[in-house]
Amino acid sequence: MVPHKINRRLIWLAVIGVLLYFGVIFINLLPGTRGIEEDLSGPQVSKEQAAELAVEFIRTKEPSYNPDHINTVYQSDKAMSGYVQKNELTEDYLKQYGEKYPLDYWEVQMLGPRGKPEWVIQVGLSSPDVVAWTRYSATATSSGSPDHRQAAAETFLSELGYNPADLQRLKSTRGNLLLFESTKESIGEARLQLGVSMKGTEVAGFIPTFSVPEDFRLWLVNQEQSASRMSFIGLAGMFVLSLGAIIMAIVYRRDVRFSRGILFAVIFAGLYGLHTINSLPGMTTQMSIQDAAFFNVFYIVFTFGLIALLAAAQYFAAISGDQLWRARGWNPWPRWREAKYGEDIFYGMGRGYLLCLFILGVQQVLFFIAGASFDSFAVNDPTQSVLNMYWPALFPLLAWMAGTSEEIMYRFFGIAFFQKFVRFRFLAVLLPSIIWALGHTGYTIYPSYTRLFEVAVLGILFGYIFLKYGLMTAIFTHATMDIILMALSLMTTAPTAANVLIGVFYILMPAILGYVLMWLHSLFRKRSGTAPDEAPSLG
Repeated sequence: MVPHKINRRLIWLAVIGVLLYFGVIFINLLPGTRGIEEDLSGPQVSKEQAAELAVEFIRTKEPSYNPDHINTVYQSDKAMSGYVQKNELTEDYLKQYGEKYPLDYWEVQMLGPRGKPEWVIQVGLSSPDVVAWTRYSATATSSGSPDHRQAAAETFLSELGYNPADLQRLKSTRGNLLLFESTKESIGEARLQLGVSMKGTEVAGFIPTFSVPEDFRLWLVNQEQSASRMSFIGLAGMFVLSLGAIIMAIVYRRDVRFSRGILFAVIFAGLYGLHTINSLPGMTTQMSIQDAAFFNVFYIVFTFGLIALLAAAQYFAAISGDQLWRARGWNPWPRWREAKYGEDIFYGMGRGYLLCLFILGVQQVLFFIAGASFDSFAVNDPTQSVLNMYWPALFPLLAWMAGTSEEIMYRFFGIAFFQKFVRFRFLAVLLPSIIWALGHTGYTIYPSYTRLFEVAVLGILFGYIFLKYGLMTAIFTHATMDIILMALSLMTTAPTAANVLIGVFYILMPAILGYVLMWLHSLFRKRSGTAPDEAPSLG
């Protein structure tokens, strides 16, 4: 067995990281400070409760109604959420309007035959109230004149407690929607708007929202376009790296060990495919209900094709990176048959825990700097939320996909690749870090360049961790950091007893894996007397 050792320098780095992490959290709690953390608190109204409330509400209007299928997803008004955060109005909004007009809510979709939408009900996350609804299956009893339709809408709003004298009629781009704006209810420059959907003179829906000012809407569009451009550049950079890896494998084919990297490519493809299916409900939140079925098929086919290409790219990055480093006289990735494999795995796991704590602290400092310097903020993203996953408990497995694939592509191969073209090692570390960071700008953190700054700095740290300790330490550091963040998200966003226990298990998973692999490697060596040449060489 590999002896346990204590690395005091790394322990001190871990302590510094923990102090930085909680220090920044404490500072963000002080009045007048600005953090950019997403709200990870779990909903007080469960998904099942929301569905029951929706059915009860519908039966007050259609007593005999029974849907063929009920689909409940978490939704968020990202534009309004961004507006109140950017203008530091979040607390005021939550006090005034948080329960009646929640920014985050359950969307309960009542589907009929062949998945046709019949009702859509919005239920708050913090209070069991229906806040908006639309009846798609309504049929007009009479067409009614415009005046009759407006009178019916105003009568409906009066019954809800709104004073028609305080409402101003606005033009609507939808012919069946009457839009009213309140002259009294507002937050900042955002005014309350009440949408009443009509089928003839019958009310078929009620959707209250706050309209963000046009200048903020344009700013948000520009930010998302900027993020898309940066993501595209990052994708192009990864394509260049992948193409370089293929070329290197061809040029140095006599020295390349083609059996390397297969296992990591298979793990990557399997975990990415599993996450694609698991997160499908979240992806459909950006689509209309009518288009969801077609989108699901298209998204799965397209994504699985992309996964195959990315897995191939990772494989070539692994075999080319292995050859490039061996040509330089360094072996940062021992093979199973080598005597030091078990030691490298075990110590890589231990270093990974300590170094990830330091990096988590650095990340908090970077977020604090971004909040103070760039006025950065984060909004909740339904496409990535564990609330919109079929199996939330599988979410932290994604950490292993990211930890292995990104360290192999951007550190193991990327640094070696750029060292062939640039003189200074720092540039060889920086360039793949920037490419990696560009691929992370699509998250709902604004301004869009916030994550470019933050992830590039983390990439430099990961790069020097790799150069100092090798690939396994870099992978364990990256994966353990992501696992901790994802497990905490699981435990706080969906805080059931089972999810808390599962989250704790995930946090311990790198240690379990490190010990198991060390033990298996030691067992194989004892049985064979030496390193087993017949043992798998995939990793």
